[in-house]
Amino acid sequence: MALLERGTQFNLLLTDVMMPDVDGPALLHYVRNNVFYQEMPVVMMSSNEHADIVLNCLQLGAEDYLLKPVTKKAVKHMWAHVWRRKQRYQMAGGGGSQHLKKLREEKKEKKPRPSH
Repeated sequence: MALLERGTQFNLLLTDVMMPDVDGPALLHYVRNNVFYQEMPVVMMSSNEHADIVLNCLQLGAEDYLLKPVTKKAVKHMWAHVWRRKQRYQMAGGGGSQHLKKLREEKKEKKPRPSH
């Protein structure tokens, strides 16, 4: 969460549903409601296969849900699926990368400068 709050850029967020400091659905909610990250693909993973948890993550905007243990094959398949989906979205005019770049620049300009 700290990396996201600092504005670190990612191509994909692969996260567990249950973590010590923040739960996955809360992290997913943060990403989907943050203008800088809302287009970033998020894939949830867990050993918990209860339908209500999987459905909740998908309803919150997860691209996919992987069951642990995660295999290389599953990750490759998921990455190909997510990448194709992102490319289609951008080709349809939804990829606001230029818009996000402009917002990031505006945010940097608004930071208060230290007084001497």
